[in-house]
Amino acid sequence: MPALNRRHFLAASGATALQPLESRKKPMTGIQVGAVSFVDEGVEPVLDTFQERAAVNTLFIATFTYGRGIAGRQVAGQPLPDHGKQEYDTGFRGGAFHNVNLAYYKDTILKDVRSRDYGNFDVLQSVIPQARKRGMAVICWFEDVWRNDVPHIDRLQEKDLYGRNAGTLCFNNPDHRAWLLGMTENLVRDYDVD
Repeated sequence: MPALNRRHFLAASGATALQPLESRKKPMTGIQVGAVSFVDEGVEPVLDTFQERAAVNTLFIATFTYGRGIAGRQVAGQPLPDHGKQEYDTGFRGGAFHNVNLAYYKDTILKDVRSRDYGNFDVLQSVIPQARKRGMAVICWFEDVWRNDVPHIDRLQEKDLYGRNAGTLCFNNPDHRAWLLGMTENLVRDYDVD
């Protein structure tokens, strides 16, 4: 193999930089979506709608929350959307909408976080294969919102000025850090996510 001199190296570097990147060819068009959409309407019809109506190529799937901001049906009292079940889910609880692999949560007291809202439905296991067939990227999206009745949650909550528990978890708490790491490892090691 001939030696590469500086002139050839710089020429090759410049040519490489001019090559179009994959991301430049196809801009990301994403949508946020919760498990309930797939439960109510079916995985394939939802993905078909996303692609046909909005050219969506990236899914931001709500994989964990106890809040109503990114999961569940419409909040009671608000107009229902033009799709999905035409009912409110006033019994929504939340949690992880994927299988929780306890091996990743060995260093935290937060273990029982699997949502029971949709039975054993695993949103990632159900959606990823169909998304891949359509060339769609799948990004996990989770919200650090908790219910006060989650076992042991009081031991991870921040304290206010008066020593009372806040609704938020303390990022300096080793159990909370271990949970965040466990959740992230669970998602990236057990699922083919982007």
